[in-house]
Amino acid sequence: MSIVSSSTNNAVSRDVAPPRRGWFRIYADLTKARLSALVVLSTAVGFIVAGGSIVDWPRLVLTALGTTLAAASASMINQLMER
Repeated sequence: MSIVSSSTNNAVSRDVAPPRRGWFRIYADLTKARLSALVVLSTAVGFIVAGGSIVDWPRLVLTALGTTLAAASASMINQLMER
């Protein structure tokens, strides 16, 4: 870290490294994980309500997984388009 200061110029310059963020946090921000989780939750609830008294659990898991991947990829594309 270097600090430069002179009597004629009161500007201070600091070399500071940007904060480090983990890969999980970066992907969570990129895919808008909280929003995607709400989409998956509403899909699961709709699947259970529409299924009646018997729930096909393997199909529910695959539906939730597919919805998660679709929501995450749509959010990534949205981030690229906004950039």
